Amino acid sequence: PTEFQFFAPGTLGFGSYNTDSTNVGVDGVVIAYTDEHGKAWSSDLLFGQQPSNSSFTIASHTAVDDLLYGARTRGTFSCVVFDGLGDSLELRGGKFHARTIFKQQ
Repeated sequence: PTEFQFFAPGTLGFGSYNTDSTNVGVDGVVIAYTDEHGKAWSSDLLFGQQPSNSSFTIASHTAVDDLLYGARTRGTFSCVVFDGLGDSLELRGGKFHARTIFKQQ
């Protein structure tokens, strides 16, 4: 069977907001973070560019229990997130483990 993955191992660029409706708004990876005070931060609320040492890496993407639309995706990231008001936070050495999409045809 042919496999189609929405996520594949490798390093990806960070997304940025785009109001062009043909691009559905975001191209690339977006990291969202909510701090201990409930304030929302996001890597696509740019008041500047992501530093050149920012990275988002998918380490693994594997099917879960032969389900048609289920996978486990693991990876790491380092980036700057913004609050949309001019403030930013630097996130380094972050890890993620998420249930994501995997499709087999």
